[in-house]
Amino acid sequence: MNNEFLNVWNNSHRKHFHGTIIYDDWLEKEPFKTVVDNCEGKIMDLGCGQGNNTLFLINKNKDVLSCDLSDEALKIVKENIKGAKVFQLDMSKKFDFEDDTFEIIVADLSLQYFDEKTTFDIVNELKRILCKNGHLILRLSSVNDTNYGALLGEKIENNFYFVEKRNKRYYDERDIRYFFDKFNICFLEEFRSKLVRYEYERSYFEVLLRNDK
Repeated sequence: MNNEFLNVWNNSHRKHFHGTIIYDDWLEKEPFKTVVDNCEGKIMDLGCGQGNNTLFLINKNKDVLSCDLSDEALKIVKENIKGAKVFQLDMSKKFDFEDDTFEIIVADLSLQYFDEKTTFDIVNELKRILCKNGHLILRLSSVNDTNYGALLGEKIENNFYFVEKRNKRYYDERDIRYFFDKFNICFLEEFRSKLVRYEYERSYFEVLLRNDK
């Protein structure tokens, strides 16, 4: 585990948690709503942060496992969401789950902190632990996300920068098709709006992928 990376995230959660988890219902719109509503298996909230999506999913009576590198984030989730199940997970390592464990994996702005090789390793692990015909639901920062550091800082790789005290990847449509080429893309669209837990407008992609195996 990268202790420096862990410390950055722990400090961030200590600074930005103000006692209430902000409910986020972006999964309530199509095409995600039907996928979530029909889910009868396990859901992973990957990079759960302070549990915005976990809260939404638990309120829909879903079986959710909240995963994050930050023990501070997991503490917030555990203490503030009744019935939450948490698991500390370093995405840069092999995932400690059996094949075909989850019906849905939600990764909300969490698959954007890794170099190209590590990103591919993570995607391969997600494919492995997803059930056949399971779904990967993503939000990814866009190269147009200028309010949150897009294409600023020290360039490491294409669309990958050291910015805001961490490495951060910004995606365009070509990148998404490149990194997630082993999945069937069901939905891919770029948006610009003010997300409920951010101060300024963000540019981001929403993506629905199916694991055809």
